[in-house]
Parts: sequence; C-alpha cells; structure tokens
Amino acid sequence: MKLPFRLSRNVEISIHSEVFNNVDIANLTEEERIDKLEEISNKSTNAFLAAMVAELSSIPNRVGICLIETIVHGYLIQTLAIQHHDGVFEIQKWIEGPPNVEMYSSSIDLDLRQELMHLRQDGIVLKKYGINHNLDHKSNMEGKYATIYIAVETGAEWLNYPYPLKGGEYDNNAANRILCAIWSMEKDVTLV
Repeated sequence: MKLPFRLSRNVEISIHSEVFNNVDIANLTEEERIDKLEEISNKSTNAFLAAMVAELSSIPNRVGICLIETIVHGYLIQTLAIQHHDGVFEIQKWIEGPPNVEMYSSSIDLDLRQELMHLRQDGIVLKKYGINHNLDHKSNMEGKYATIYIAVETGAEWLNYPYPLKGGEYDNNAANRILCAIWSMEKDVTLV
C-alpha cells in the first residue's frame, strides 16, 4: 500500500451522484445543504475504509493497518502503520506540498487488535465528524482533528478525533494511544 491513499475519482463521482440524485440544490435550505455535505463526507469516509480493508487482505503477514490523516498549515498529512505478526510496524509518512514520503520499520508498543476493541468500548464516537473532544488537562485546549482508520482481521472502524498537543496531559484511551504511538509522541504527551 502506497501513500497518498485516495479514493478513485469514479468512486467520488458515484457518491456525489447518489447523494444528489433527483435533488433540486437551489431549493435546499442551508441546513439541508449541510446535511447533504455531511452525508457525502460519511459515505466517502466509509468507502475509504472499505478500500483500506481490501488493501489489508493483500498485505502478507499482517495483523492490522492504521492510517491517520490530518491537515497541518494547509497540507494534507497521511501516516500509515502496518502491524506484522512479529510486532514490528512498517510506517509510511506522506506530506502534501513538496511531496515527501518517509518509510521505516519500528517496534511500537501497540496492538491494533486490542486498540480496535478498546475504541469500541471507550465511549469514543465512531463514524462521525467533529463530535469527539480531547482536552489537555493542563491548558484545557485541544488539537486539530485527525481521522483515524483502523482495520484488523476482525473488523474496521474510523473516527475523527483531536490529536494531543506536545507537552499536554490527556486521557489514556485507545485514540490517544494510537495517535501517540504511531506519531512517536510518547515522550511529548502524558496519558493519565
């Protein structure tokens, strides 16, 4: 799997056509337009996750796959982590702008199978944008949102979650553990 990972243009067009089929856009209220855009976002994100699950089956000797996507200073950033059975992660980072791909292997203290189970149990809202909050216990601030896609043999989920800020203190939950481990922030953030 290579970064940047994107939906094909045909899939995007299909989603837009499905959502706006027989809809008179000029007569929609502002709220109805926002609802349609949210529907497109959710369908696109679900299609993106389905494409990731399909990719997962083509990767030999893997436990799971996690892709984190965010925008910083107007540039899209994708970080892909593939966990293998020996506990080693294959990491790719891609930054838009002057395209830059960084690839390396790392031993990360993280089990994607366990974290997916915890995501479902931690009370974090899955498959919705802008709902979750992640306040720094020290400053009461939160970072920008990142979208986390995670897939293992037993299932897959996506969530939109504010990432921790350096020097912050945050709840020790699955989303923060995933973000800190894959982005190598364990020394910069305290999880309590």
